[in-house]
Amino acid sequence: MNDYIYLGTITSTHGIKGELKVKSDFEFKDRCFKKGFNIYIDNKSFSISSYREHKQFDLITIDNMLDINLINQYIGKEVYILKSDLKLKDNEFLYQDLINCEIIDNKKSLGTVRDLRKTNIILLEIDFQPKYFIPLVDEYIEKVDIQNKKIYTKGAEELIL
Repeated sequence: MNDYIYLGTITSTHGIKGELKVKSDFEFKDRCFKKGFNIYIDNKSFSISSYREHKQFDLITIDNMLDINLINQYIGKEVYILKSDLKLKDNEFLYQDLINCEIIDNKKSLGTVRDLRKTNIILLEIDFQPKYFIPLVDEYIEKVDIQNKKIYTKGAEELIL
Protein backbone atom coordinates (compact mmCIF):
# COMPACT_ATOMS: atom_id res chain seq x y z
CA MET A 1 0.00 0.00 0.00
CA ASN A 2 1.69 3.09 -1.34
CA ASP A 3 0.93 6.09 0.87
CA TYR A 4 -1.24 4.09 3.28
CA ILE A 5 -0.35 3.70 6.94
CA TYR A 6 -1.68 0.99 9.21
CA LEU A 7 -3.93 2.49 11.91
CA GLY A 8 -5.33 -0.60 13.60
CA THR A 9 -7.57 -3.65 13.32
CA ILE A 10 -11.32 -3.89 13.76
CA THR A 11 -11.76 -6.53 16.45
CA SER A 12 -15.56 -6.56 16.81
CA THR A 13 -18.66 -4.42 17.02
CA HIS A 14 -19.90 -2.64 20.12
CA GLY A 15 -23.63 -2.57 20.74
CA ILE A 16 -26.23 -2.64 17.99
CA LYS A 17 -25.90 0.94 16.71
CA GLY A 18 -23.04 0.28 14.28
CA GLU A 19 -19.98 1.04 16.39
CA LEU A 20 -16.75 -0.69 15.37
CA LYS A 21 -14.15 -1.60 17.99
CA VAL A 22 -10.66 -0.75 16.72
CA LYS A 23 -7.46 -1.89 18.44
CA SER A 24 -4.77 0.69 17.69
CA ASP A 25 -1.47 1.80 19.18
CA PHE A 26 -0.73 4.29 16.41
CA GLU A 27 1.32 7.22 17.69
CA PHE A 28 -0.85 9.93 16.10
CA LYS A 29 -4.25 8.36 16.60
CA ASP A 30 -5.53 11.54 18.25
CA ARG A 31 -5.31 13.15 14.79
CA CYS A 32 -7.10 10.28 13.05
CA PHE A 33 -9.90 9.22 15.33
CA LYS A 34 -12.16 12.20 14.89
CA LYS A 35 -15.33 13.04 13.06
CA GLY A 36 -14.83 13.59 9.34
CA PHE A 37 -11.41 11.89 9.09
CA ASN A 38 -11.07 9.44 6.19
CA ILE A 39 -10.04 5.86 6.84
CA TYR A 40 -9.57 2.98 4.41
CA ILE A 41 -10.80 -0.59 4.79
CA ASP A 42 -10.14 -2.98 1.89
CA ASN A 43 -9.00 0.01 -0.21
CA LYS A 44 -12.41 1.65 0.19
CA SER A 45 -12.69 5.11 1.76
CA PHE A 46 -14.96 5.77 4.74
CA SER A 47 -15.52 8.89 6.81
CA ILE A 48 -15.60 8.64 10.60
CA SER A 49 -19.07 9.72 11.76
CA SER A 50 -18.39 9.44 15.49
CA TYR A 51 -15.59 8.48 17.83
CA ARG A 52 -15.14 7.65 21.49
CA GLU A 53 -12.73 5.73 23.65
CA HIS A 54 -13.82 2.62 25.52
CA LYS A 55 -11.30 0.79 27.72
CA GLN A 56 -8.31 -0.05 25.49
CA PHE A 57 -10.32 0.34 22.26
CA ASP A 58 -11.27 3.15 19.92
CA LEU A 59 -14.96 3.02 18.97
CA ILE A 60 -15.99 4.51 15.64
CA THR A 61 -18.99 4.68 13.37
CA ILE A 62 -18.36 5.13 9.66
CA ASP A 63 -20.41 6.79 6.93
CA ASN A 64 -23.38 7.09 9.33
CA MET A 65 -23.91 3.30 9.21
CA LEU A 66 -25.83 3.10 12.46
CA ASP A 67 -26.89 -0.54 12.26
CA ILE A 68 -24.84 -3.56 13.32
CA ASN A 69 -25.98 -5.47 10.23
CA LEU A 70 -24.25 -2.92 7.97
CA ILE A 71 -20.87 -3.21 9.65
CA ASN A 72 -20.43 -6.87 10.61
CA GLN A 73 -18.55 -7.44 7.34
CA TYR A 74 -15.66 -5.28 8.62
CA ILE A 75 -14.81 -7.39 11.69
CA GLY A 76 -11.21 -8.57 11.47
CA LYS A 77 -10.28 -6.03 8.78
CA GLU A 78 -7.29 -3.73 8.96
CA VAL A 79 -7.82 0.04 8.98
CA TYR A 80 -5.48 2.37 7.08
CA ILE A 81 -5.09 6.12 6.62
CA LEU A 82 -3.25 8.22 4.08
CA LYS A 83 0.05 9.55 5.37
CA SER A 84 -0.63 12.91 3.70
CA ASP A 85 -3.82 13.28 5.79
CA LEU A 86 -1.71 13.39 8.98
CA LYS A 87 -0.16 16.71 7.94
CA LEU A 88 3.06 16.00 9.83
CA LYS A 89 5.20 19.01 10.70
CA ASP A 90 8.86 19.16 9.67
CA ASN A 91 10.06 17.89 13.05
CA GLU A 92 7.47 15.08 13.25
CA PHE A 93 7.87 11.54 11.99
CA LEU A 94 6.24 8.15 12.21
CA TYR A 95 7.99 5.43 14.16
CA GLN A 96 8.00 3.24 11.05
CA ASP A 97 10.04 5.96 9.28
CA LEU A 98 12.94 5.18 11.65
CA ILE A 99 13.44 1.71 10.19
CA ASN A 100 16.66 1.57 8.10
CA CYS A 101 17.93 4.89 9.47
CA GLU A 102 21.65 4.95 10.21
CA ILE A 103 22.63 5.61 13.83
CA ILE A 104 25.44 8.16 14.19
CA ASP A 105 27.09 8.65 17.59
CA ASN A 106 30.01 11.06 17.91
CA LYS A 107 30.48 11.03 14.10
CA LYS A 108 30.74 7.22 14.15
CA SER A 109 28.20 4.89 12.53
CA LEU A 110 26.81 2.37 15.02
CA GLY A 111 24.59 0.49 12.56
CA THR A 112 21.05 0.88 11.28
CA VAL A 113 17.66 0.61 12.92
CA ARG A 114 16.35 -2.86 12.16
CA ASP A 115 13.14 -2.79 14.20
CA LEU A 116 11.25 -0.99 16.97
CA ARG A 117 10.12 -2.40 20.28
CA LYS A 118 7.19 -0.76 21.99
CA THR A 119 7.40 -1.08 25.74
CA ASN A 120 6.69 1.79 28.09
CA ILE A 121 9.06 3.68 25.76
CA ILE A 122 10.08 3.07 22.15
CA LEU A 123 13.32 1.14 21.73
CA LEU A 124 15.28 1.23 18.48
CA GLU A 125 16.73 -2.20 17.66
CA ILE A 126 20.10 -1.67 16.00
CA ASP A 127 21.50 -4.01 13.35
CA PHE A 128 24.87 -4.47 15.02
CA GLN A 129 26.69 -7.44 16.53
CA PRO A 130 25.97 -7.95 19.30
CA LYS A 131 22.42 -6.61 18.99
CA TYR A 132 21.51 -3.66 21.20
CA PHE A 133 18.72 -1.15 21.75
CA ILE A 134 18.61 2.63 22.04
CA PRO A 135 15.69 4.22 23.88
CA LEU A 136 13.92 6.86 21.79
CA VAL A 137 14.30 9.55 24.47
CA ASP A 138 16.00 12.95 24.53
CA GLU A 139 18.77 11.59 26.79
CA TYR A 140 20.14 9.61 23.81
CA ILE A 141 18.58 11.11 20.68
CA GLU A 142 19.97 14.46 19.51
CA LYS A 143 18.38 14.72 16.07
CA VAL A 144 16.28 12.63 13.72
CA ASP A 145 16.83 13.36 10.03
CA ILE A 146 14.19 11.29 8.23
CA GLN A 147 15.01 12.90 4.85
CA ASN A 148 18.59 11.56 4.95
CA LYS A 149 17.73 8.43 6.97
CA LYS A 150 20.04 9.35 9.88
CA ILE A 151 19.56 9.47 13.63
CA TYR A 152 22.16 11.39 15.60
CA THR A 153 22.68 10.17 19.15
CA LYS A 154 24.70 11.08 22.20
CA GLY A 155 26.07 8.42 24.51
CA ALA A 156 24.39 5.58 22.60
CA GLU A 157 27.71 3.82 22.11
CA GLU A 158 27.79 3.13 25.87
CA LEU A 159 24.65 0.99 25.45
CA ILE A 160 26.45 -1.63 23.36
CA LEU A 161 26.29 -4.90 25.26
